[in-house]
Amino acid sequence: MSDDYLALKWGTIKEVHYPSEPVRLALERYHAAGPRSMSAALQDDSPAQKEALCDLIAAVAEVGGTIKDEWTGKLMTADEAERYVLGDDARAQSLAGKVIVRNVMRSLLEKGSEEDE
Repeated sequence: MSDDYLALKWGTIKEVHYPSEPVRLALERYHAAGPRSMSAALQDDSPAQKEALCDLIAAVAEVGGTIKDEWTGKLMTADEAERYVLGDDARAQSLAGKVIVRNVMRSLLEKGSEEDE
């Protein structure tokens, strides 16, 4: 078992710890594949990023690292993780995350406007 760790949420990377070289290189390929949001809830992975994310999942699994579903707290196999990031659940969670963030921001802006009055 290695110290490599990948947490998935909103259908993308939530957290990653990558002491091993293969995982670090796979993460670099993911970052090079497209823009990255500071928030997993707002991240909208492109097809190239999804492919690179699947490579990252495979790299973590190959070195004996841990892959975790941040929603459930359960550990995932590489196959489960790939199905998660490529499947309908990931798309639904990504959309839900955007709606939640938009509503929170709207609420904060409205609250700020009320305080200015």
